[in-house]
Amino acid sequence: MKPIKTLISISILFLLLSACNLPLAGMSQTTLTPGSPVTSEPPLPATEPPTAPPTASPMTLEMLKNATYMLPFYGRTVTLANGVFTEGSGAEIYSVSMSDFYAFGDLNGDGLEDAAVILFENGGGTGVFEAVIVMLNQNGAPVQAGAAQLGDRVLVNSLTIQDGRILLDMVMHGPNDPMCCPTEPVTQAYQLFTNGLFLMHATTKVSNGAEHIITIISPASNAEVTNPVTISGTITISPFENTLVYRLYNAANVQVAEAPFMVQAVDIGSPGTFTFTFDLTSAGVTGLIRVEILDISMADGSTIALDAINLLLK
Repeated sequence: MKPIKTLISISILFLLLSACNLPLAGMSQTTLTPGSPVTSEPPLPATEPPTAPPTASPMTLEMLKNATYMLPFYGRTVTLANGVFTEGSGAEIYSVSMSDFYAFGDLNGDGLEDAAVILFENGGGTGVFEAVIVMLNQNGAPVQAGAAQLGDRVLVNSLTIQDGRILLDMVMHGPNDPMCCPTEPVTQAYQLFTNGLFLMHATTKVSNGAEHIITIISPASNAEVTNPVTISGTITISPFENTLVYRLYNAANVQVAEAPFMVQAVDIGSPGTFTFTFDLTSAGVTGLIRVEILDISMADGSTIALDAINLLLK
C-alpha cells in the first residue's frame, strides 16, 4: 500500500502548488525579475496626468482703475473711479490717483496673472506719497495683498514683474536733493510673502555710473540652516569705514537682531567680500527668518544698497 499513499501525497502537493499560482479574483499578477524590489503598492503609470492649470478670468487695467485699495501712508481705504479718488477740498483735500506704471505677472505662484500698480497719495500739502501695491487675481477680481511705500515725489522710470518679483527703476532723493527734484538712480526688487511685501534687493549709482550692489552668495535663499549661521557675499563698492549692517527678522516680521560687520577690501571704494556669523540660540528664534544686508548712508541714514534672503532656521 505504500506506493498508493505516496502517489496520493504527490497528487495533493501538486494541486496545492497549482492553486498558489492561480490569480485571486479581482487581483492582477506581477512578475518579479531578479533584483526587483518587492512592494505592496500598485505600479504607478509611466507619466502622471498633467495638473490642470488654474482657471480664472484675467484681470484688466479697467478693473485696477476701479478697485479698492488700502493706502499705506495715510492708512485709508478708498475705491477708485477710473483711477482717481478725491474727498474734500483746499487744505482738507485727500486724493489718490493711479499712475501710468503698472504690470501684470504671477506674484504668488498660483499660475494666474496678478498685478502691481503705483498709486499717488496727497493729503492737501505739497507731498505726493507714492506706493507700490500688489493686487492678486482672486477668481478674476483684483484683491490687495501687500503694499510698500516708495517715498515723496520719487520719479519712476519703469515697473516690471519678473520671476515673481516686482522690479522698479526710479530716481530718488539724495542727501542734498530738494524734495522737488530727486537725482539719485535706484533699482529695487520687491517680493510678496505670506507675511507681506518686502524689499529684497536695492542698488544705487554714483556720479560716474558705478553701481552699489550687495550680493549674498551663501547660503542660498530658502535654505535650511542651524545655529550658528554663516553668511558670505560680495559688494561692488566697499562702504564707508568698510562697515555693513545685518538685520534679522522672524516670521512675524519682528526684528530680532542687528549688528555691524566688516568688509574685506583692498582699498576704499574698491570691490569687497564679507563673511560673518550669527547665532540665535539664546534668542530662541526658529523657523522662517529674513536676513538683510545693508549699506547705510552716514549722511542721511538712507539705504545705499541691500540684499536679502529667507532662511529656515532649524
